[in-house]
Formats: sequence, C-alpha cells, structure tokens
Amino acid sequence: MITKYLARRSAFGKLIEPVQVEKETDKSVWINGRRSAKRSDYENYFDSFDDAKAYMTKYAEDALAAARRRLEEVQRFAGNVKDLREP
Repeated sequence: MITKYLARRSAFGKLIEPVQVEKETDKSVWINGRRSAKRSDYENYFDSFDDAKAYMTKYAEDALAAARRRLEEVQRFAGNVKDLREP
C-alpha cells in the first residue's frame, strides 16, 4: 500500500487526510478496488502532506482574492445605485 494525501475543497470534514492507495498511474489512484482521478474539481491526491497543504493554501488564497474583487464590484454597483438621480 502507498500513502497519499487527499486534499478536499470543502468546508465540511477534514481538508487533508492520509489515504492508503493500492496502486497508481500518472492520472489515477485505486482505493478499495475503485479508481479515482488524482486531480478533480473537489478531490486531489498528493505524495506528501506539504504538497497537499501548498495546493490548499493557493486555492484558499485565490478564492479569497476572487471574493475581494467581487466585493469591490458590488460596492461600486451599490454606490452607483445610491447616486442615481431622477432624470
């Protein structure tokens, strides 16, 4: 068995957890006889905890930056609405 670290992009449960993998290829891992992609939208498998944490840190920082940009956009919109005058 090979130990991999499963990083989940979810607010629920463990973000990173060790899993025992039966075998692996460049793009897949097998756990309990079932194949899973190493990379997907929500689950990603890494060789070390540090690699998984670096991935999750970048994801979180990118998501936070996107949320800040969206907040600024909505604040500008709210300001434009507030400044509306009847023609």
